[in-house]
Amino acid sequence: MLIERIREIADRISNSEDLDCVEVIEDLIFSAGEYIKKVNAFEGGLIVAKYYTDGEEYSSYINSLNKEKVLALNELVANIKITNRLCKKYNIALVYIGDEEDREGASEFGMELCKEIFACKR
Repeated sequence: MLIERIREIADRISNSEDLDCVEVIEDLIFSAGEYIKKVNAFEGGLIVAKYYTDGEEYSSYINSLNKEKVLALNELVANIKITNRLCKKYNIALVYIGDEEDREGASEFGMELCKEIFACKR
């Protein structure tokens, strides 16, 4: 599970001189959630906004939502790369296995991470 790998990374870093890097792991988790939130907003806009906006206003609104979604994915990809570099530095299994430039793969990773976190909620 992803959560176990993330815990392993955080544990290893917390026992090192790179303690500040633990926040990077938290950033990864937050950026996954933020990306899913932006996808949800974009898809919801596609479904509903056409009923209360028209023409240029609709197009502008959808473009704005799409831009936010893309920026959130960019942040998730950046956090995946940083986290994987930490994994390599500490000789730990990578948290994201796959091509770090594969945006669809990163997207699926974000969703899977959010699902795991949701399943473990307290």
